Order: sequence, then structure tokens, then C-alpha cells
Amino acid sequence: MIIDGTKVKSPDIGGLQCTPTPLWAENSGRAAGGKFTGDIIDYFWTISASWSRLKESELKLILSKVKQKNKPFYSVQTIDPETGTNINEKFYTGSISYVCENELASVRYYTDVNLTFVQQ
Repeated sequence: MIIDGTKVKSPDIGGLQCTPTPLWAENSGRAAGGKFTGDIIDYFWTISASWSRLKESELKLILSKVKQKNKPFYSVQTIDPETGTNINEKFYTGSISYVCENELASVRYYTDVNLTFVQQ
């Protein structure tokens, strides 16, 4: 995974979920009878990435790319599971969560690291 031009540690095996999310037209919604109607304009990506354990330096690198107050959008490059080609689009960060762990051999680790990227 490459975030804003910087290669970061790859998510765990099975830890990268790429979801094509429909973008519905303004006329979409529930009609009076309860049936959903509308048109899909396009699809945008929602990417969930997870790591079971990261060193503090690895987490700091990722956070330095996705938590910039004056730069909410950044590029993310990964593989499109439908085509096998690269996704290289602008994203912003949704949720970020991680568990702070104790030091082990003078290295601090974080576990259950999860980030959600939403295409701009």
C-alpha cells in the first residue's frame, strides 16, 4: 500500500477490504410505497485496512500521511480486486482505531490497527 507517495507496511493477509460503493443520483430514495428508486451515477471506493500489530514507527508513518489538518485528501495506491489493476485515487480518512500496547524489547507496539479510506 502506498499512501501519498510513501510505501507503508502492507495490511495483514485478509486485512484489506475494497468496497465499490454506489453513488446515487439526487432523485434516489424511498417512494411513498416504500420501494427504493433511483439511478446510480458512479461508484467510489471505500477501503478498510487492518494490521494485527504495528511498531510505533510504522503507525507514526501511516498517521503522518492520513492526519494532516491542512491536507485532508491524499493519494492511496493499492490493487483493484475486480480487475487486478492499480487503484490510484484521492481519499480521505474515515475511522482510525488502534489499541495501545506495552513496550516489548524497548519497542512500543500497537495492535488491532484499523483505518477506513473513502474516495474523494
